[in-house]
Amino acid sequence: MKNLFQEFKNLPVYQITDRILTFDEQNYDIQISYDGKLAITDPMFFTRWNMVDGLFQVIVTYMHRSNDILSIRFPDKNHLHQIMDLKYRDRYLNSAEGIAMPYHTNSHIELCYVVEGELKLKIENKIEVLKEHHAILLDLHTLHCEFINYKEAKVVFLGITLEMFRMIAMTMNLSSKFKRFLTVASIGKKSQGDYLTFDLSNQCHEFESFLLKYYTELDQKNEGYELILEGFAKRITKFIDQGEYNHECCESHRQKEIIFDEIQRYLFVHHVDARLSDMSVCLGYTEDYLNRIIKEITGATYSDLLKEIRVQLAITKLKETDMSIHDIVSSVGYSNVQFFYQVFKDKFGMTPNEYRKKHHLSLTSV
Repeated sequence: MKNLFQEFKNLPVYQITDRILTFDEQNYDIQISYDGKLAITDPMFFTRWNMVDGLFQVIVTYMHRSNDILSIRFPDKNHLHQIMDLKYRDRYLNSAEGIAMPYHTNSHIELCYVVEGELKLKIENKIEVLKEHHAILLDLHTLHCEFINYKEAKVVFLGITLEMFRMIAMTMNLSSKFKRFLTVASIGKKSQGDYLTFDLSNQCHEFESFLLKYYTELDQKNEGYELILEGFAKRITKFIDQGEYNHECCESHRQKEIIFDEIQRYLFVHHVDARLSDMSVCLGYTEDYLNRIIKEITGATYSDLLKEIRVQLAITKLKETDMSIHDIVSSVGYSNVQFFYQVFKDKFGMTPNEYRKKHHLSLTSV
């Protein structure tokens, strides 16, 4: 398994900047949305994390598309505070505990396995430290974040969509305990997150052999690899089911998520003249509480969320209408066109006009 990390030596290394912390929507399949969902469209992926000597390196291998690659060097924490924009500082610095991915839930059933070292995760308000040859299986509802500067480590993540996982598992003879996890994981909008933890120290060679073969098929994509991947996914599932594991349940932020949905609906309707004070009266919660809900769910501020919603609405109009840029800016709630241009360029690296030329849908086309 350690050979899988040899190619990290040849990756170009970038210094940390705000731009590095945002995935280009056209180049990366990975997106963390403002409602805290880590969305990956490909049905299967195999992610390798390498954390060593201040470097955080990632290679994601997908079932259908080409790899995503990122290699960044973190300065010490004090320097990081100085160079990071506030919104990214809040999003990636988890209080005094270190640098972490933003809180998120997954779009896939995700298996995380530590090949070497240790990985620290925060699951809801509970800290889990995965030691070498330990693993965790997360459902789609478990709110969590991974710390990326905790200790030196080599970690792999195997992701598979719930639909594909269900299809594979329904043909297998699984234990009632594992079936219960799968059933609960399949329930949308449920009130708790479930995950399984494993100590695979005594079976690490056999388990890593499955993972290595799985990765090889995913990477080489030879004729018929989809069926072979399905077979290896079954073997890995059976291997896990036959071992010993702990089934953990954690209370989710479901009530807060419901309130956050109300916040989003309000802002989409009142985006032109939205005020936190008016929203507080309308929804019946204090401004401070609404701010805390937004912060917990997204890692961002109220202003950032409103800005994101306005940009989303502007994008739709740029792509689907022939409205002038000035009219679009006004219609989404900005009076200063120049300010909107700056917000837009900071997010997409291009002006609204350039974006329209690249993405506009002809109104006469069918």
